[in-house]
Amino acid sequence: DIRVEMKDYEVENKKVRLEVGQEYKENLTLKSIYAGYNTGKLVVISSPSNADVLLNGKFVGRTPFTKNDVTAGSYKLEIKKANFKTESKIIKIKEKSTVQENFRLTRNSDFTINSVPSGASLYINGQYKGRTPCKVALASGDYNIGLNYSRKYQEMNKKVHLNASNPNVTYNLKRKLQQPNAFYIMFNGHFLGMMGIGMNVGFYAANLNFEGYANIGLKQETVYTKLKDGYLYFDYDNDGIGDVYDLSWNWQGSYENIVGSNTGENKLMSLSYGGKFGYGIICGTRFRITPQIGCGVVTITGNNITTSSVVGLAGVRFEFLCAKWFGIQVNPEYSFSVAKEDGWKFLSERNSSIKALSDGFHMNAGFYFNF
Repeated sequence: DIRVEMKDYEVENKKVRLEVGQEYKENLTLKSIYAGYNTGKLVVISSPSNADVLLNGKFVGRTPFTKNDVTAGSYKLEIKKANFKTESKIIKIKEKSTVQENFRLTRNSDFTINSVPSGASLYINGQYKGRTPCKVALASGDYNIGLNYSRKYQEMNKKVHLNASNPNVTYNLKRKLQQPNAFYIMFNGHFLGMMGIGMNVGFYAANLNFEGYANIGLKQETVYTKLKDGYLYFDYDNDGIGDVYDLSWNWQGSYENIVGSNTGENKLMSLSYGGKFGYGIICGTRFRITPQIGCGVVTITGNNITTSSVVGLAGVRFEFLCAKWFGIQVNPEYSFSVAKEDGWKFLSERNSSIKALSDGFHMNAGFYFNF
């Protein structure tokens, strides 16, 4: 028996009969192991053996595996065996060359993935596995774990290492304190413009915000007035000199013959109320930004004087939930007069503090209870 071997060529076996003193000569043509044009050889070995071999998802045999005529190109090579972790890699076959791949397979373990609260959807490496608690067969190693419970909890996505020595794993999901649907009662202090206190009541519905407010000024503005014979006398500096108006705020003339003692201090109190509309943007678990627009009424009231202005509002509400039921907020906004009564127009033109109640920047800050 004659056996001829050469790398990258098929083994040639031939049986011949030789006589004593006879010279034997024969020309052999060895066949290349690359049977076809533009092909290469693939060898796959695994431990343990008898694992399925798949090329681009198609079953081609079991390990140990050899194929001499694999068309040159790139392939996804997968090795699968029951109760073992599936291995895969991208290989490149070149013409008239041999690619050999060796795999040491890792045995799978049964892992139980838990979450608090339970019932979350479990994703491993992007593939849905079921709801927690969920039992999955995996080999020890690194995995991307995803858990999604509901809109009230933050979605969890993290890379973790699973070890067969610890088959029970629990993840605590973080609750989103800020919710797209909520009701709140807010207590504020007011700075710039009106110096006072107030209360707001509002709610969010799918992040749409509706809010009503009412504020009372703590700072009173002082004017000197006297009502006589149906006319209102204004003494701006309490010096006995001023102007006379009828009750419709029409100017009737000036006066100098009424001494200051005949007019009295008139303390003007301010009150505002109205409504706002906005859209809340939740940032993380505790923070929300809500741009708002709205309209309202600002009123001042004193002895013989009551007048008001309709205002428009534009601002932004910044809120932070310290706990599930309690938070703090700040609300810078700008207001502007839309329609003024004659009395408001008269007083705001002569008193910058009164004008600031309806026109200019305001700042509200306080705390709120969230439901």
